[in-house]
Amino acid sequence: MASKSAATPLARFSRLPLLTSATTTQQVPRLTARCCTTATTAQPSRTAAASQSRVSAPIRHSALPNIIGRDYSTSPISRKEAPPPSSSQPPPQPTELKPPTLYTYPEIASLSSSPDPSRILIDVREPSELLATGTIPSAKNIPIKSSADSFFLSPEEFEEKYGWERPGEDTEVVFFCKAGVRSKAAAGLAQQAGFGGRVGEYGGSWVDWEANNGKIEKI
Repeated sequence: MASKSAATPLARFSRLPLLTSATTTQQVPRLTARCCTTATTAQPSRTAAASQSRVSAPIRHSALPNIIGRDYSTSPISRKEAPPPSSSQPPPQPTELKPPTLYTYPEIASLSSSPDPSRILIDVREPSELLATGTIPSAKNIPIKSSADSFFLSPEEFEEKYGWERPGEDTEVVFFCKAGVRSKAAAGLAQQAGFGGRVGEYGGSWVDWEANNGKIEKI
């Protein structure tokens, strides 16, 4: 009886499949592949986390000021305004130049025949031109092409150079040339330099004077 009962448990185990060397060889690679796959899948996550930690670390510990969350004002920067001018000194007013007075042949002929100290007729052609053609009687000469700076000379320098006084504010200067181009430029320079108080120009100039058979003064 004892031998029968002892054989029964052994018979029970004999039904279980045995783990042979062939079975072990087939199952071990599968387990190894699963482990490798799991390790490979988890590796990028740890690598990305480490990389993110290295990138974000300089930002967290950066010496730059923390500008996030600050309340910046958008109001315009105030500027100091200039103090109002003193009541005792009125603000300077811009000087507006008046256009030159335009003269015709009859007016120039009258001025030439009856010279007026307060109105000076000025020929701005070059001396060589005056020698060739003559000039309008009583006219003075300031060659604008070669002596444009004459309008800016001091009264002493001007009188020393030309032998007559520099026109003041109470004097009108009337310019002419050959065809009205240089006389227009001379009128502009005279206004800029304060040469005379009033400025005029004979637009027809010498061409118009000759066409009207005006008197000629030889130089």
